[in-house]
Amino acid sequence: MSTGAIIAICVAAAIILLALAFIVPAARERARARRHQRELEQRREEVAAEHRQHADARERRAEEAEQRARVERAEANLHQERAAATERGMADDRLMEDRDGDAEDDRHHGELTSADVAERSDYEQGRVDERAEEEPGRFGRERADDPEPTRRN
Repeated sequence: MSTGAIIAICVAAAIILLALAFIVPAARERARARRHQRELEQRREEVAAEHRQHADARERRAEEAEQRARVERAEANLHQERAAATERGMADDRLMEDRDGDAEDDRHHGELTSADVAERSDYEQGRVDERAEEEPGRFGRERADDPEPTRRN
């Protein structure tokens, strides 16, 4: 082999070794950066999922609080309606029962339990049913058994 060929092989080997010396660490650095990026994305997804879980839990609690508030408002409206009915004299029969001692004490604020309904005699239940039939309801709608309901045009 000629000296020129040996020199060319040595130069080529030196170039390859230099290239490997610079390329391999750069490739390792890129691989490490990609691995770090994957770990970061995975951690982001985990933290985002935790935040979503907390948000969902808070949203559920807020909805429950809104429901409780609606119930409280409805009970307050009921008491306002009872007060208005009492002022208009529409609850005088109840006041008379309270005075005579026939009615239970007002612990339940007018809410009937199944025990209260079971304790009623047939006569008392009939009076309650008659009162319910006489009252047109909260919005004054026509009853279903009414032969000619009124309609708007």
